[in-house]
Amino acid sequence: MARKKTRALTVKVENNLIEAEWKFFTLNQKKIFWYISARMQELGYTLDSFRAKEVLMPEKTQVLDLETGELTEEETSKCFTMKLDTRKLFLDKRDALEALYKLQETRLIYKDEKKTVSVSAIPQVSQDNSNPHLITISMYAELFRFLLELQKYTTMQLNKIMDLNSKYSLRMYEKLNQVKNQNWPEFKLIGIDEANRFFDTKYKRLKDIERYILKPAKKELDEKSYISFEYLPIYDTNSKKKGRKPLIGYKFFVTKNTPQPTLF
Repeated sequence: MARKKTRALTVKVENNLIEAEWKFFTLNQKKIFWYISARMQELGYTLDSFRAKEVLMPEKTQVLDLETGELTEEETSKCFTMKLDTRKLFLDKRDALEALYKLQETRLIYKDEKKTVSVSAIPQVSQDNSNPHLITISMYAELFRFLLELQKYTTMQLNKIMDLNSKYSLRMYEKLNQVKNQNWPEFKLIGIDEANRFFDTKYKRLKDIERYILKPAKKELDEKSYISFEYLPIYDTNSKKKGRKPLIGYKFFVTKNTPQPTLF
């Protein structure tokens, strides 16, 4: 089936979301997430739109400390509910439904000034029995704020996001746009653990990251995106090992690019 043409929307993404760990996300799920963000921004909604109706006001809940037995009252996030017509998406109906339902299995791990938070991206999904194209999804208000409360954000092109065929290409596309927006000269991934967290993988060697992720991602971005990258290996210069020093990471540089024309 031919891919549906995507409108040339932009999506503004809070940098905390780009820097977060995206656990168990597929490519289609990430695309849906950014589509929701772009659509909310296109409709002109701001955080104040919802604050005025107290939609996103936190609720009070009782918290039991299992060590001390103390019962206290703390604030917790509400859920915000949205309706989505899968016919408006860029995906085949079956792919869209599968991705939406499985969003409940995904997690975002991010940090703020006080804590590290692990939250389900979409805790609830339901389908209208009378209209199977109509999907209702819920999102925690604390995460929903990131879509609208844009303090330090990165701007990306939604149509370029939708054109990508690899979640690793998309991960690099997000980070490269952040680096470009922030005018950073470069960014680094040091160690296999940091690389695995960034790409949500379980490789044991950095060379595998290069072979299975970096090279294919660069090839796709070179072909499809206005932004791509070059990278250099980082070696442990303090190592006493004879010969070539151990590989400990990669250094990345943003490059401008002229994507190849497509048929869409």
